[in-house]
Amino acid sequence: MKLSTKGKYAVEALCCLTVVSGEGPVKVRRISGLTGITEGYLEQLFFRLRRAGLLTTVRGQKGGYLLARPAHTVTVGDVLRAVEGELVPVACIRNPDGCPSGMACRCATRPVWTRLADAIDGVANSITLADLAASFPKEEIP
Repeated sequence: MKLSTKGKYAVEALCCLTVVSGEGPVKVRRISGLTGITEGYLEQLFFRLRRAGLLTTVRGQKGGYLLARPAHTVTVGDVLRAVEGELVPVACIRNPDGCPSGMACRCATRPVWTRLADAIDGVANSITLADLAASFPKEEIP
């Protein structure tokens, strides 16, 4: 399984948002400037993150984005699933009926993929945005 730039950038952007959101709603332009991710790409990611209930928007002159939940309750797994979908090495782990060989019930390799999926979930679900923000290089924030 390989994560796309969507997943990497979504985690990076929300980590950045977590760090600077003490100032109130954060504009896409600010996150773009701090992360180097283009505003257009951030808007695409933020659309998915809003739809997943991880972000909220504040309209108006002082508007921008805020986390919809406290940072200590949002995991890397939540963010990745919002933009990447299920975090599995092979699709038939979550949906055995979708097994291309039709042998899911007697597949000799299924335990390997299941253990890998469980390990990925374990790591991704054990790290929160608050954990990441604690190690963010705050001296680099203008």
